[in-house]
Amino acid sequence: MPAGHYTLRAAIDWQQHKPNGSHVVNYPPMLLSRDGRDDSGFYPVATLDIPRDAQTAVNAS
Repeated sequence: MPAGHYTLRAAIDWQQHKPNGSHVVNYPPMLLSRDGRDDSGFYPVATLDIPRDAQTAVNAS
Protein backbone atom coordinates (compact mmCIF):
# COMPACT_ATOMS: atom_id res chain seq x y z
CA MET A 1 0.00 0.00 0.00
CA PRO A 2 1.22 3.50 -0.67
CA ALA A 3 2.24 5.70 2.25
CA GLY A 4 -0.72 7.51 3.79
CA HIS A 5 -3.49 7.52 6.37
CA TYR A 6 -6.16 4.83 5.97
CA THR A 7 -9.46 4.37 7.82
CA LEU A 8 -11.50 1.17 7.89
CA ARG A 9 -15.20 2.04 8.07
CA ALA A 10 -18.32 -0.07 8.59
CA ALA A 11 -22.09 0.46 8.38
CA ILE A 12 -24.98 -1.55 9.78
CA ASP A 13 -27.84 -2.25 7.36
CA TRP A 14 -30.96 -3.78 8.89
CA GLN A 15 -33.33 -5.83 6.77
CA GLN A 16 -36.29 -7.57 8.38
CA HIS A 17 -37.60 -10.40 6.21
CA LYS A 18 -39.99 -12.73 8.02
CA PRO A 19 -40.70 -16.22 6.63
CA ASN A 20 -43.89 -16.19 4.54
CA GLY A 21 -44.29 -12.47 5.18
CA SER A 22 -46.24 -10.34 2.74
CA HIS A 23 -44.14 -7.19 3.23
CA VAL A 24 -40.39 -6.66 3.23
CA VAL A 25 -39.11 -3.92 5.55
CA ASN A 26 -35.67 -2.45 4.87
CA TYR A 27 -34.35 0.28 7.13
CA PRO A 28 -31.59 2.79 6.31
CA PRO A 29 -28.22 2.36 8.05
CA MET A 30 -28.79 2.28 11.80
CA LEU A 31 -27.67 5.05 14.10
CA LEU A 32 -25.72 3.12 16.71
CA SER A 33 -25.07 4.38 20.23
CA ARG A 34 -21.59 5.41 19.16
CA ASP A 35 -20.18 8.78 18.14
CA GLY A 36 -18.44 9.31 14.84
CA ARG A 37 -21.01 8.40 12.17
CA ASP A 38 -20.29 10.22 8.90
CA ASP A 39 -22.80 11.52 6.33
CA SER A 40 -22.72 8.16 4.50
CA GLY A 41 -23.83 6.26 7.63
CA PHE A 42 -20.41 4.69 8.24
CA TYR A 43 -18.47 4.46 11.50
CA PRO A 44 -14.66 4.38 11.76
CA VAL A 45 -13.45 1.00 13.03
CA ALA A 46 -9.67 1.30 12.77
CA THR A 47 -6.99 3.57 11.35
CA LEU A 48 -3.59 2.79 9.91
CA ASP A 49 -0.74 5.19 9.18
CA ILE A 50 1.93 4.03 6.75
CA PRO A 51 4.85 6.46 6.89
CA ARG A 52 6.75 7.29 3.73
CA ASP A 53 10.10 6.18 5.24
CA ALA A 54 8.71 2.69 6.03
CA GLN A 55 7.83 2.21 2.37
CA THR A 56 11.33 3.27 1.30
CA ALA A 57 12.89 0.74 3.70
CA VAL A 58 10.78 -2.09 2.26
CA ASN A 59 11.63 -1.15 -1.32
CA ALA A 60 15.36 -0.99 -0.50
CA SER A 61 15.43 -4.55 0.88
